[in-house]
Amino acid sequence: MNLSFLFAKRYLFGKKSTNAINIISGLAVLGLAIGTAAMILLLSVFNGFEHMISNMSSSFNPDIKITAKSGKFFHCDSILLKKMQTLDGVFAVAQTLEETSFFEYKGAQDFGILKGVDENYKVVTDFSNIIQEGTYKVGGENQYFAILGSGMRNKLAVNLDDQLTSISVFMPKRKMMDPYSNNMLEGI
Repeated sequence: MNLSFLFAKRYLFGKKSTNAINIISGLAVLGLAIGTAAMILLLSVFNGFEHMISNMSSSFNPDIKITAKSGKFFHCDSILLKKMQTLDGVFAVAQTLEETSFFEYKGAQDFGILKGVDENYKVVTDFSNIIQEGTYKVGGENQYFAILGSGMRNKLAVNLDDQLTSISVFMPKRKMMDPYSNNMLEGI
């Protein structure tokens, strides 16, 4: 038998005139057992959350994302897009443009990220697992639609059945500024 196990057995189950050591040892063992069980349970739950979140983000984000090295955007010509689409393993290429914007709907207001997408975006990202209410529809002939995240939908209290009320979107006005201009905030 292991020597440390023998010492533990002696102090845990040994008969003494005073049971203080036995009570303290029993409480310590009980505390360690409860702590260990709680950690195993907690780590198991987090492992399940990690799997669920990685599945959600992998279906929403593309496998490869090309961004500008500096600035907000870069010019991508049709020749470069065709070269990317002919690469082995490339299924589809979509272009997006993101900007922090101010949203307003029936008096409710909030800041968020507005993301403009092209028609290939639905092919690149899988919305079938993500959309909880409504359908994927980004635009028609004379009307454009938005796909809102659940956080933005709840903050603005958007009614999905009311297609007549629009969501107002405000963005900072960007224009080229003269470096010699005194007003550097002009255009915002």
